[in-house]
Amino acid sequence: MKRIIAKATLYCLLCFSVLFGNTTYAEPLKLVAFQYPPLVYQQNGEIIGVATELVRAVFNELGVQIEIEMLPWARSLQYLQSGQADGVFTIFKNPQRQTFLLYPDEPLIEQTISLYTARDKPINFSEKLSDLAPYRIGLTRAVSYGERFDAAMRDTLTNLTVVNDEQAKFMLLAKGRVDVVVSSIGIADFYIEKLQLDNQISRIPTEIQRVPSYVAFAKTPANRLRVNRFEKALRQLKLSGRYDQIVNSAALPEADH
Repeated sequence: MKRIIAKATLYCLLCFSVLFGNTTYAEPLKLVAFQYPPLVYQQNGEIIGVATELVRAVFNELGVQIEIEMLPWARSLQYLQSGQADGVFTIFKNPQRQTFLLYPDEPLIEQTISLYTARDKPINFSEKLSDLAPYRIGLTRAVSYGERFDAAMRDTLTNLTVVNDEQAKFMLLAKGRVDVVVSSIGIADFYIEKLQLDNQISRIPTEIQRVPSYVAFAKTPANRLRVNRFEKALRQLKLSGRYDQIVNSAALPEADH
């Protein structure tokens, strides 16, 4: 009888390890991310950034080891759909992504989506996204820009130039190959400084949308439990004040010229 109880206990511990990520038994969780400074980026061989530090702090609190791989955004999503990755950050929520991803209720960070134009070629924009229909718009492949802009792309905006990374679309804008670029403010600020385009590119003051972004998990039975634990730990990180400490102290990327 004692032997049966011992085996049952060991079995429960192993199940707990697999489902909850106990590092004694489980492999590290594999997370994928996109080069998106200052939120997440690779510098001197190390993956860092505000969002990266927040993610590490939450998983450290849970006692879970993680492994982060930087990939183009479209490939990151493919990894999640094919089972090659367990989770992704930072990512917006939309119905299409919810078919294969699990999202916690608690967002990791908020991003502000705005428009950028050449200083010597302003555009006519009156807060209606349909105003952008005549213009050539630069976008990053597979990236969501929030529900409002994504809907406009489906319904009215068709003159789109799609590139694989954030830097490329700002270079297109500087060269006059697109008329307007859509981007998150912090990320845009970094690339404009890096490319020394402050005198050539300006941000349209009107914000498109403020969008919560998340750590999301591949839709598997084990991750249904992980997402709940992650959500609680992230909420506790915010309540403890540690979240604000990380955001305020995170190093900014070096904009190598």
